[in-house]
Amino acid sequence: MLWNFGVKASKEKRAFNLANRILFFDILVILALVSLASMFLMYPEGDVMEHIHASYMVFNGKVPYRDFFEHHNPLLWYMMGWFVHLFEGNTSVIGFVDYITFLFFGIGVYFLYKIVVQFLSNRTAGLLS
Repeated sequence: MLWNFGVKASKEKRAFNLANRILFFDILVILALVSLASMFLMYPEGDVMEHIHASYMVFNGKVPYRDFFEHHNPLLWYMMGWFVHLFEGNTSVIGFVDYITFLFFGIGVYFLYKIVVQFLSNRTAGLLS
C-alpha cells in the first residue's frame, strides 16, 4: 500500500512540474513578444537613450557619478561603450542597446525567480513573481 502511494505522489509531482514548465514557457514567450514589439514597433524612449549617452560618455573617459549622473548601474555602460563608439552616428545602435537592456532585464527576472523559489520553496510563487 505504501509503495502505491509513493508512485501516485511521484506522478502528481511530475504533473506539477510539467504545469510549472508550461507556465514558465508561456511567460518567456510573452516577454519575448513584448520585447520584439518594443524594439521594432515603438520609438526608443527613456532608458535606452540614457544608456547610449552614458556609454558614449564612459567611452570618452568620463567617470559615472563624478562627471555625470545617471541612476542606473554603470556596468552596462562599460560593456557597451566600445559598441556605441564603433557605430557612432548609426541608428542601429539603438536596437542593439534596446536588446541588451532587455537581456539584462531577463537575467534580473531569472534571479528574482531563483530567490523566491529558494526562500518560499514554491516554484509557482517564483513564476508568479
